[in-house]
Amino acid sequence: MKYIIICMTVYMLCVAASVGLSRLFGFSAVKRGIAAALISILLAVLVGFSYMSVYYHADDTAAAYLADSETVAVTRIDTGYYFDGPGSERAIVFFPGAKVEEIAYAPLLFTVAEQGTDCFLLKVPLRMAFFDGNAPDEMIDRYPYESWYMMGHSLGGIVAVRYAAAHVAATDGVILLASYADRELAPTARLLSIYGSEDGLLDREQYEKGRKLWPKDNAEVIIDGGNHAGFGNYGVQRGDGKASVTSAQQQEQTAETILRFLSARNVG
Repeated sequence: MKYIIICMTVYMLCVAASVGLSRLFGFSAVKRGIAAALISILLAVLVGFSYMSVYYHADDTAAAYLADSETVAVTRIDTGYYFDGPGSERAIVFFPGAKVEEIAYAPLLFTVAEQGTDCFLLKVPLRMAFFDGNAPDEMIDRYPYESWYMMGHSLGGIVAVRYAAAHVAATDGVILLASYADRELAPTARLLSIYGSEDGLLDREQYEKGRKLWPKDNAEVIIDGGNHAGFGNYGVQRGDGKASVTSAQQQEQTAETILRFLSARNVG
């Protein structure tokens, strides 16, 4: 909702500014209308670009997880990064949170891949997952995994849900990190929801509404002491709660929970 309010506010300011400028130059009614439209578009683009250009950067420790190890090979692909571990049956496609540098999630996905489930970390346009909601198509078409799960953090989780809801035959389930469902998932799908007890940014009202859209096979795990930003390595996020566990500890618990969910029917 806050993004809608911001967009509407920016739009109204753009319209007001463009009308004022066009009157200043004494344009006719028709020319004023054209000028107003053009200036509004230009200002909206400039404001939008400025907003998108400010984002959360991955910390120095995250980049270390883009290097190969004895168990995980990390490859740069067109859509992001491929974490190829010892597993061969299933894979996860991960949508980053809004305005977060994608490699901030490398430590978490490296750990998951190391424990037997390969991962694809998406690099999305302007660091906003909804700009490339169909990105998993390329991976599903190219790699021969038996099962595919969509996973995302915050806004990325919403996009993961939308993809799974629209591609029932291609996906087995969704893993939400501090996120919620806004589309109904297929009855055959599985869903795992994980969030921290100290999360200050998760929209709890939308989260509770989203429960009605969960498939029957679902599980919810709350990480005691975890917060919103702890799923990635990008520092403190404005408005978030204060975690009593480190990001490394939160991610370790998250990876363990994911692996139990993928290999069993009950992780709670």
